[in-house]
Amino acid sequence: MSFSFFSFFKRDTPKELSTPSKLLSTITYAKNKYGINVFTHKTIYHRDKSITPYSLLFDKYRGFYILEQKFWNFEDLRDVKVSVNDKEKKDKSDIKVDEIEEFITLKINEILHYDASSITKFLLLDNLTRAEYESLDPSFINLVPRSKVIFSDDEESAIFEKFRSAIDKLKLPLKEVDIISALYPLNAILDNGKSKCLTNTFQENLLEDVSTKVNYISTHGSGKSSLAILKALYRKISTNDDVLIIAMTQVACDLLSQKLLELIEYSMLDIDPTSIPIITPAQFHTQKLGKTSLYKKSFKKADLIIVDDAEFFDKADLNELNNLNTSLVLLSTYSLNYCDNEIFDEGSYREEKDFKVSVLKGNMFLNTMLLLKKITKTYDFSEILIICEDNTELKAVLEDFNSFIDENTKQLNAYQHLVFQNHEKISILNVNECIGLQKSVSIVFTQSTNIDEDKISYALNRASKEMYLLYDKTKEASKVFIEAVNNG
Repeated sequence: MSFSFFSFFKRDTPKELSTPSKLLSTITYAKNKYGINVFTHKTIYHRDKSITPYSLLFDKYRGFYILEQKFWNFEDLRDVKVSVNDKEKKDKSDIKVDEIEEFITLKINEILHYDASSITKFLLLDNLTRAEYESLDPSFINLVPRSKVIFSDDEESAIFEKFRSAIDKLKLPLKEVDIISALYPLNAILDNGKSKCLTNTFQENLLEDVSTKVNYISTHGSGKSSLAILKALYRKISTNDDVLIIAMTQVACDLLSQKLLELIEYSMLDIDPTSIPIITPAQFHTQKLGKTSLYKKSFKKADLIIVDDAEFFDKADLNELNNLNTSLVLLSTYSLNYCDNEIFDEGSYREEKDFKVSVLKGNMFLNTMLLLKKITKTYDFSEILIICEDNTELKAVLEDFNSFIDENTKQLNAYQHLVFQNHEKISILNVNECIGLQKSVSIVFTQSTNIDEDKISYALNRASKEMYLLYDKTKEASKVFIEAVNNG
């Protein structure tokens, strides 16, 4: 029989769409060995459009491979004779890469201003051996070159050698994480619009988790707040469900709103950022779901509620949220015992820390003044946080710094919008108000006889460069606690 090959190529049967490929399983199993990223049935979104390749591979030395799965066997192809029109003749030296290539190229080019021209397409033929292929009509072999076909009897090494032989080794001008996060921004932890790392297996499990209640548990600096935004966008774009995010303070809400807007702009997603409200527990209680929101418009009962830094929430609030007939995601640093499903993750966002907690014991005011004199030579005032364990301690610190306070420091109001506050000075606040903040340096005061190690650890980890724990000579910090913070 004679027919246009590409019309045959694009035919999919229900069996082909549902049957797993053993060849793809082999590729996926060996991906780390050969340094290749595999994305199967993962949708690429761009503006108001989307496309879902069967499987997309990325080789940091050669670019992208698009895989198509076909279950043709020898009986299907035995008598096939391909008729090629003039247009198709131009592409007979290679398998045509169609709208998938165009979509990938467009998205990467618009985000990174980089031409992702290195894209090659392969056929996965799980039911056809190399010998059977060689006995087919020459017209078929001419249009489906053996170099672009993965046969059922190909060994692992032969498969990856075929990938590598398809294109010469390149020196891509961009980092692997930048290229992949441009294509799949909902699978990348971003910071200020710049990619930092791809989501790990545990984080991907959370994004795709459909459990009614789930508690995601990870260490400080693992990207939980960024993950809250990813989860919200992932749910919104894939299902158009109503999603609500709750954070402990107004400052934390403002910072999450910034992350949301940055990710939408970076990703070029056609999503209205105000369609994902981010509110405090107090605003949740006063407005409730189904009433007027902060955005001056009604929103229905949320299909998903995401709680960031849930360990800081009152138990009564968590109980109320847990009892709602809605999906709930709690993000915390330890188990909260509210959800049947828990995902434990060590985190992959922050690079290995090359700094430790510096512990200063003695007169805290004197130590602080000496410390500030040193670190302000390196850091702007706006990059320094002074965090007190409670309001009593905060009041004492403010009184001690009375002569220094007006010129160089300010008390940050965690319940006021950031836009109305001064960002040029050193911020002073208590440990319950530092939620969501991230600066270069954190200086944490504690004078109580019993350290709340979870909160102090959280406060110290607000720093990305240097962190200091100051306490007076009447107490000792737990060595175990210090070690835990340094290893966190």
